[in-house]
Amino acid sequence: MRKTYLTLITVMLSLALTIILPPIPRAGASTLQHIFVISVDGLSHEGYNSGSVPSIKHLAGEGVIDEQCLGVRTETPEAAQASMLTGAIPDQHKFYSAEDRLQMASILDVFNQGSRSFMLYDGSGGKLKSLDYGEAHYAQYNADISDQELLTKVAEHFRKNRPYFNYIVLNDCREALLTLDNKRYYHTVSKTDQAIGDFLAFLRNENLYYDSIIIVTSPRSASASGQVPLVVHGPGFQVGTRISHAMIIDVTPTLCMLSGLKAPAGSRGIPLYDALLYTSNERTVHLNQWVKALQQERTANWEQFYVMQDEIYRNYHQIASMKEERQSIFDYAGQKEGIIANISQRLTVERFVFLGIIALLLAGYGVEYLLLKKKFLLFK
Repeated sequence: MRKTYLTLITVMLSLALTIILPPIPRAGASTLQHIFVISVDGLSHEGYNSGSVPSIKHLAGEGVIDEQCLGVRTETPEAAQASMLTGAIPDQHKFYSAEDRLQMASILDVFNQGSRSFMLYDGSGGKLKSLDYGEAHYAQYNADISDQELLTKVAEHFRKNRPYFNYIVLNDCREALLTLDNKRYYHTVSKTDQAIGDFLAFLRNENLYYDSIIIVTSPRSASASGQVPLVVHGPGFQVGTRISHAMIIDVTPTLCMLSGLKAPAGSRGIPLYDALLYTSNERTVHLNQWVKALQQERTANWEQFYVMQDEIYRNYHQIASMKEERQSIFDYAGQKEGIIANISQRLTVERFVFLGIIALLLAGYGVEYLLLKKKFLLFK
């Protein structure tokens, strides 16, 4: 009887606590409301590990991280940003500099066609100006504005307009990197982390921290390793998980999938299936999708290989043709040199013959002179 009373009391206390205490918010149980992609140009794998970045690491602890995500190898920051927005490499989207235009659809086009609001906050000073979809979708900021100021302006704009997709380009780490001063670079990384921490606090105050996908990364690496940190947090993703072998171009197809939209045509990235949160029943479906994506990527890689192989053969034949042409030129030049040598030899012979004729004429004139002279002396 005593055991029964204790059991009833325990059950009643549990029910009371369940009613009184609010549930602990979890990213996987929340509904996706917004997406924030914070692109920190110049942030490398080494900068993340060696710098003081408690805010980013706290976000990673509550979400998913790949510390050695493969960035895009490109000469310009705008080409790398375009790769993350399209899920393709620069050779495909052809956006090498600010003067170029994208030659394929981006995630902005996908959201535009899907009637989802979006905003591009360009802190690079206008390097992404050609991605301007109008004042309602693009905001340009001077490159010398600090990351703290930029994120403050982003918070103000978001509070008024609340776009679904927000792509934020931060520039301070890149500027510090160009100084080649390690102390200044790591100090700037720390300041950027503080600014990101303040922005995350803003999202918490707006009750959007657990209802939004938040990504912090860099599209290209600042080091020879080519690796960048990729931190993902929010609905649909696991908590406290480490993944590996991710690529920056995987960001766009992942966000499109979680938004219920198709990735841009020509996208080479694969959704981050190993970072997603799903039930045991969904696991088989996701694994099949993963296998299908890998098969498609394998086919695309082989097609690219064949294109490169054709280009190599084409270049080989061009080189062979150039060699043959050069050899024919040399042969022709050799023939010309032989002709010139023959002509020179004939001219030399003709000169000697001419000189011999002149010598004979002079000798004849001399003999004739002596004979005439002797003849005239006889008549004296």
